[in-house]
Amino acid sequence: MTLDANLRQLAITPVLASLFALAACGGGQSDPTASAVIDDDAVAAEASAGQRETASAAATQTWTRVALERENFTVTGTQTVRYGSGSKWVQKSVSGKQTCANALFGSDPVVGTRKECQVLKVTAAPAAAPAPAPAPAPAPAPVAKRDVLKQPFAVNSIWNMPIGSGAVYAHARMSGTPRGDVWSPMPMAERDHIVLTPKAPLTKVYHSKGGWSGGDRCAASGTQVLQTVPMPINYVVPNSRTNDSAAFLMPDGRTVLQSQPLARCSAGGIATGWVGFESVDIYGDGIVGSHGGSRMSALGGTIRMGELRPGSKGPNHALKVVVDAASQLRVCSVRADCSRWPAKGADGYATSVYGRKGTSAPAGMRMGSLLALHKDVDIAKMGLETEPGRQLAWTLQNYGAYIVDDTYGAGFSIAVEVGPEGKFEDQFQKDYGFKFEARARNATPWVRDIQRLVTALHVIDNNSATSIGGGGTPRQPLAAPLN
Repeated sequence: MTLDANLRQLAITPVLASLFALAACGGGQSDPTASAVIDDDAVAAEASAGQRETASAAATQTWTRVALERENFTVTGTQTVRYGSGSKWVQKSVSGKQTCANALFGSDPVVGTRKECQVLKVTAAPAAAPAPAPAPAPAPAPVAKRDVLKQPFAVNSIWNMPIGSGAVYAHARMSGTPRGDVWSPMPMAERDHIVLTPKAPLTKVYHSKGGWSGGDRCAASGTQVLQTVPMPINYVVPNSRTNDSAAFLMPDGRTVLQSQPLARCSAGGIATGWVGFESVDIYGDGIVGSHGGSRMSALGGTIRMGELRPGSKGPNHALKVVVDAASQLRVCSVRADCSRWPAKGADGYATSVYGRKGTSAPAGMRMGSLLALHKDVDIAKMGLETEPGRQLAWTLQNYGAYIVDDTYGAGFSIAVEVGPEGKFEDQFQKDYGFKFEARARNATPWVRDIQRLVTALHVIDNNSATSIGGGGTPRQPLAAPLN
């Protein structure tokens, strides 16, 4: 990705990044054999008087977790098992091997929260004791909170807002084989370096002219220091020609600094970059960052470690994609027309490259566009062949994906995490038995799924600062408050 030369003048200021939202769990249909939802707070209040009168005959009842939602468990004989979270549960008698899920209990006692299954254990009480004093009223169940290090930024950040009922869709007319090139990456991994280790040793990031020229990024070009950031001593980023956007959480736990392209070719050695970007607050809107084509975040919208795992629904936040601007974006003759909100600009070469390889893109298809599957698409009928393909479809229909950079060649990339926590691509291959990256010519089920999704994408034409995701009623519950 070639950055605008004007970016070289950007000053470096501390930045904040944002973090993480709890995964929403599915609904369910009622089962006439399952009991009604139980509110533990109410039960405790009603039972207190009876406990004072029957202490001599009381037995101790405890609930022990046997499985998280969607996990299997086995009980001996027939036992009472409840399903839910906090103070909301349904329960029924079960036996043998079961799956902890809405289907078993016939309903979802607390929509939008991950649940668990607990088995009831009853222990005989000791001899009667004097009646205790009345217990204080139970405290309310804690409100679910979101880990800022896992799903950053404010509830109303572009990365956390779902598509709305007011969204206006325009078909993006993207090709599953850009420029007709069967060697097109489909998909490619756009690796964002997520380094949220505020207590790590401070490391200087020096300016390097290596950039995207094919030169050596490992060597500093003089003594100019772009940033000083916390980075684990053993974190290494080899020399390459990829974008390598990076986000670092500073020692204050709020400021995020970003740079591009990051290199650190030996453990404990110097780090380099071509340009540093203004700081952001991890609790803020999270728009600005180090994806040079759009100047949008390196942290928000990245598929993180722990996401897209087997049995999941799909990331519950917007994604980031990188497209072949020459064949997939709209032609623009004035620089200001080459991008749209929330992008802060476009590539320096935009007016001479965007759309110049033959495109029928709609007018809204520009750097910064929000793409999504149409609300009327039935994902179950798309013919998707892989679980990660179906999960991406769910996310693209409910949250969408922002165009943040140019592949500068035929291809389609999805932003994924690499960092001290691990490499998403390694997790993906271990989970599914095939690599995340592939080429159109491979024609594997995974490639075919990506092509189906790409060709079905629409631009949300009315996405704006006052109607994120198109406005109206969100397709999914809003993200939980940050911790």
